[in-house]
Amino acid sequence: MIFSTIKSPLGYIQVAITSHGIASVSFSDSESAAMVALLKRYPHAEEQHENKDLRMILQQISDKISCPDTCFNFRLDIRGTHFQQQVWQSILTIPCGQTRSYSDVAVDIGYPLSARAVAMACAANTLALLIPCHRVVRRDGSLSGYRWGQERKRFLLQREQQYISNCS
Repeated sequence: MIFSTIKSPLGYIQVAITSHGIASVSFSDSESAAMVALLKRYPHAEEQHENKDLRMILQQISDKISCPDTCFNFRLDIRGTHFQQQVWQSILTIPCGQTRSYSDVAVDIGYPLSARAVAMACAANTLALLIPCHRVVRRDGSLSGYRWGQERKRFLLQREQQYISNCS
């Protein structure tokens, strides 16, 4: 596994890739904090600043912040339980600029009483932006927690709304 970090409007974005695809996309307030978190999870990961493919992936992910509906055609190395993967697949169908509740996602995957488990699956998502868990909110439409901070979630949702409004 190799990884690198780039500065973005949301702090630092760190991407880690394996031979199977992108395994991790995370946000952090500092480059060092991002590295510590990644190495805790993947102790054998190697930082590579000059890897052309990795830099291209980082730039495209960073570009998704300003153009959130941009297609992204890289393979993903999605790791999670069967339930988590069902949740993430459902979340991938939420259109840019829209939200769904945890309950909506639970119903969508056939587990209508599992809204709390859906929230836990969102918290376990290691692919920020690429699996847009920021689009999942409370039933009343209010924001709830987000693995990378509620302010980032608010920013991403507002940016998507602005983007959709500008395209209309």
